[in-house]
Amino acid sequence: MFTDCKGFTAMSEELKDPRKISETLIAYFTETSQHVLSNEGTIIKYIGDAVMAAWNAPLRQADHALKGAMAAYQLHEASKIAVMGRTLTTRVGLATGEVLAGNLGSPYRFDYTCIGETTNFAARLESLNKQLGTDILISDSTAKAIREQFVLRGLGHFVVAGKTQGVAIHELIGPLALKKEDLEWAEKFTAAIAEIRQGAFDKAKELFREVVWQRDGTDGPSEFYIKKIAELEKTGQLSEWTGMVRLTEK
Repeated sequence: MFTDCKGFTAMSEELKDPRKISETLIAYFTETSQHVLSNEGTIIKYIGDAVMAAWNAPLRQADHALKGAMAAYQLHEASKIAVMGRTLTTRVGLATGEVLAGNLGSPYRFDYTCIGETTNFAARLESLNKQLGTDILISDSTAKAIREQFVLRGLGHFVVAGKTQGVAIHELIGPLALKKEDLEWAEKFTAAIAEIRQGAFDKAKELFREVVWQRDGTDGPSEFYIKKIAELEKTGQLSEWTGMVRLTEK
């Protein structure tokens, strides 16, 4: 898992005083860290305003994906709580797969960490939240492990920076047991993605706009696809598009 504190750079510029920034960051980490630890996760390190955490290492956990997903959801919910008078939104990337976990570094300094493709992908997912206007993105492998306990939305197939093969990416909405809202909009989004694959781009745009309307005027993934369709149409590439999104930014 990788997290990011939305707007932290802007907040730092506003506060200016390093002591105030430090106090705010400590308060933020205190709030976010407890959700990782209460779900039996291991905090690997803090990187600026980000948290890197892992499950199923160093000790085995049979339900590690479920615990990671619950931590991600609780981190997002904690974003609604003010930290030192500020609402700090947490974005999360979560991926499940094989990594190399252990003490790595050099003869001068080393620490416990996790490296590998899964680690890199989790970081890419966290960053992708900014482009899609989402808060929690998870890999297809994570989705398959938790789909019986969580409400998810498939966002399509993406080729992330540095990769050649497309992968399915999902948005974690919340625990199935806590489902309160009508998710008709999620079904329409899924239908819109299917229309893209059939080449029915006008119908897809119509459905995406309906999703935006049903979500009170804003839905990051729908707006992303509406913009994508417009860009491809402008360059004359729309008729060839199968729905695979190629990303150039990390």
